[in-house]
Amino acid sequence: MLCQDVCVLYNLSRWPVVAVLSDRAFVKPNDAKTLDLADEQWRLIEDMLPLLQPLQNVTALFSQENAPSSSVVYPSLWKLIQVDMAASDDDTPAVAGFKAAITASLKERFDMTSLQVARHPFVIATVLDPEYKAMTHFPDNIRAAAYEFVREQAATMPLPPPAQLAATTEGAAGPAQSQPPPAKRAKVDTTGKDSREAARRFMGAAAVEPAAPVCDVDNYLSTLQSTPDGGLLEWWRDHLNDFPQTSELARRYLAIPATSAQSERLFSATGRIVNKLRTRLLPERVESLVFLYKNM
Repeated sequence: MLCQDVCVLYNLSRWPVVAVLSDRAFVKPNDAKTLDLADEQWRLIEDMLPLLQPLQNVTALFSQENAPSSSVVYPSLWKLIQVDMAASDDDTPAVAGFKAAITASLKERFDMTSLQVARHPFVIATVLDPEYKAMTHFPDNIRAAAYEFVREQAATMPLPPPAQLAATTEGAAGPAQSQPPPAKRAKVDTTGKDSREAARRFMGAAAVEPAAPVCDVDNYLSTLQSTPDGGLLEWWRDHLNDFPQTSELARRYLAIPATSAQSERLFSATGRIVNKLRTRLLPERVESLVFLYKNM
């Protein structure tokens, strides 16, 4: 009975593909013979699916629009290599080869083992993210080099104008402030929340060991690791008085998108608006239509 149930479930996972291959309205007979999968190919697909899911999650994280994405790039890559693509005794030869190929490709493409990667803008953005500043899966030498480079960069940052510091005194959620921050507008609270939550679920929670405060950056690193509820940029705005130089550095690096997916989506939206039936639209009107499309 158990063997029969397993076979039924196994066949149920195949039926959508088999149904498409059997429909001559979509697939020609010759193509159906070529595309039909053997039993060993189905087993290979089942073995690969758990490995492809983390790659899909990372791709979605890198392409997010509602929150800064640069700070999650290298933490996600190191988590992929050290956790999701880690070798296991239960791996089949095909799975082991796939994991090894993905790991080697990621390390080569993103220069992950070179000490120079500690100066990469995405690594600097990771240090400036209060949730991932521990750099949990990073090698110790790269983590130390990244911290030191951020210290050097922060030391060159000008202090914000006194008027700007005074404007953030009330309502700033600083470590020494006993009162909770004021309620933000719904748009600010929800912007990027789902994206940050997705990144948090993928990489898991990690604790950071506070360092002895020496400078502005060390004061920031010595604070407990926190989860920005209202958004990453809002967190730095609220902590401008606590870490003025590091806050200016964070504003510059966290504004960098991880991929060009946002621009590509904008180009696609513009192409749907300006088509062959609407070729006489003025540039100002196109700009207004694209703005409304992306913000309504």
